[in-house]
Parts: sequence; structure tokens; C-alpha cells
Amino acid sequence: MEKLEFSFPPSTEATFPSWRLGVLKALAFHADVPLVKVSPEKGDALGCGLPIKCKTPAVKVPSTSVWITEFGAACRYLGCFLDTKNLYPTYANLSFSNARAAQVDNWLDFFVGLDDKFALPLVDQLSKNYDKKVFEELQGGLVTELFALEKHLEASTWLVGNSITLADVVACALLKYLLEAVLEPGKRKAFPATVRWFETCLSQPFMEKALGKCTYCDKVKVPQAKGGKAKGGKGGGKGKKEG
Repeated sequence: MEKLEFSFPPSTEATFPSWRLGVLKALAFHADVPLVKVSPEKGDALGCGLPIKCKTPAVKVPSTSVWITEFGAACRYLGCFLDTKNLYPTYANLSFSNARAAQVDNWLDFFVGLDDKFALPLVDQLSKNYDKKVFEELQGGLVTELFALEKHLEASTWLVGNSITLADVVACALLKYLLEAVLEPGKRKAFPATVRWFETCLSQPFMEKALGKCTYCDKVKVPQAKGGKAKGGKGGGKGKKEG
């Protein structure tokens, strides 16, 4: 693949979170290919094959009018067809290769599910529709899910095998948002292995170039109602850097 072409749905409101674009940037940097934004005119999306509504920055299949618009599918496609130096091992007639590929797929499914079930609703809560009870339920559910990741990383440097894979790239991009916006110090302290793994991922040059440095959440910042009071609960404060 000589370049990675992507596009946003031509709508007035974003229908995707910023960390998904971070995944595209990381994969493009790792493969050393240019990331090219295609900007169809509003109303012309269907003519070029791009659906009006999609959940992620859409990825174009080269030399076709086909767009891949589902996050998990886009990640797997790019892992297969970009020169990403074994970030995403292909299935082969070797049990080792198949086991490694299956493990990467397993973690991709886990984090795409985490994205849909918790991260996207949390973005909505912290951007415009904050409800204290709903937010705390989502935050609590997220913490429960992350214990599975913590348990795995207590004895592992990477999610799969002995080097970074596509699973780490996708997970790190998502976790960066959660660590910056949702997981306060009291929540983070339960996940030392996860934070260690996250910082190891972010220390990779292509990851830092794509995602930037992390400013850890000090206190959750909730939307402010008129008069400066937080909607549905107390307000938050600025984050701080760790490490």
C-alpha cells in the first residue's frame, strides 16, 4: 500500500472518537506511508462509495471505490495490507502463527467491545449529556472490564508474544483517552501493570509521534451548566503528567 487514504463522514457532528484516528496515524507512521485525507463534498459521499454515516474514519481500499467503515474491520484490513512488520500476523499452516493471530484477534475484539460499550458513551457523557449516575455506572463497568487486562499484563510485557502488535496499538490509543479523561488517580492505582504497559507502548517512537504524550487525569472534567455548576454532579480539574 503506497498511501493510507481515509475520510470522515460529511456530517455536522462527529460520529467517531479521536483515538480511532490515532490508530490510523500510528499504523501509517509504522509502515512509513503517507496518511491522506479525502474530503468529499457534502452530499457526494454516496457517489464516491463513502456512507453518509459511519462509526470511524473510513479507510479506502486502493484502486477501488470501496470504503471500510467499521473500526475492527479497518484495523484488521490495515494490519494485513500495510507493511507493518508483523504487527498483525497472518494465518498460516503453522500452529504458532495461527495461535498468535487468534490472540491478536481476541484482544482486538475485546477493545472494540470496550470502545462501543463504555468509551463511546463516556465521550457522550463528558461532551454534552452528562448524568452523574449514568457516568458513574459507566466508569464502574469500565473499571471492572479493565481488571481482565490488568491480570494478563501482570505477567506480560505485551498483549501477545514478545513484541508490540496491532492489539497493543489499538488498545493504547483507546486507553490514552480513558487515562486522560476518565480514570482518576484513585481508579488508576488499581492498574499498575496496565499503566506500565501503556507507557511502554507510548514510548515506541511511532506511537508517541501518532498519539503524543499522555496527561493523566487528575479529576474528571464534567460539562458545566450555566452559572458554572457541573451538570448532574461536581466539576473537575486539570490533569497532570506522570512518569
